[in-house]
Amino acid sequence: MEKAYEIKKNYYLLCDLYESVKENGNYIHERIIEQYNDILYELQILLGENLSSFEIGDNERCNEHKFLSSTLLYQILPIIKLLENMHINSSDYQISKVGYLYNSIEDKDLHDRCGDILLGETAFDRAINQAT
Repeated sequence: MEKAYEIKKNYYLLCDLYESVKENGNYIHERIIEQYNDILYELQILLGENLSSFEIGDNERCNEHKFLSSTLLYQILPIIKLLENMHINSSDYQISKVGYLYNSIEDKDLHDRCGDILLGETAFDRAINQAT
């Protein structure tokens, strides 16, 4: 599989994990931590970066099989932000969003007057300004 696809897949897995833990209460089972650490390990390989400082170890366990959910939320958010800034919201992703916006303009007059501005290489806000 393509590297960019694998990075995005892990990004979405982390986002889902984050939302699940956020709504789950104060404690989470160690299986969630193992899943998180597995995703982190895969991202280290894909990105070629050392992310071991974000791993959650046994020393952070609160009882036999439980961890505080705040521990995971604290560790996971910076990785999500890193992926968003470096890989998810990259220029290719932004271009696809602009293309989607361009193709979603249904009004012919608006499309004719703003389409060329929106497809320009800079100053994307001019299309919105022109439309209003």
